[in-house]
Amino acid sequence: MLGGLLESGKLGPQARVRPSRSALTPRETEVMKLLAEGNTVRKIAGMLGLSLKTVEAHKFNLMRKLDIHNKAELVHCAIRKKIVKVPVGF
Repeated sequence: MLGGLLESGKLGPQARVRPSRSALTPRETEVMKLLAEGNTVRKIAGMLGLSLKTVEAHKFNLMRKLDIHNKAELVHCAIRKKIVKVPVGF
């Protein structure tokens, strides 16, 4: 049905729905916070006691869900969603 609406012109590309923060699991939110704070996947794995592949999977899934394509977008999204705070005077 949505395909028909797109083809008919009733819904344009802007009709694409972006999932909300609630669509992320608590672990994905935690990984997003740690990434946005500048930690590497390797460091996050050590901090959380997870394998590199598990952290990479969480990163991949959260970026897919939020339609994020790079680290700058990830940081911007984390700030916008108040997952991380911008230091005063920054």
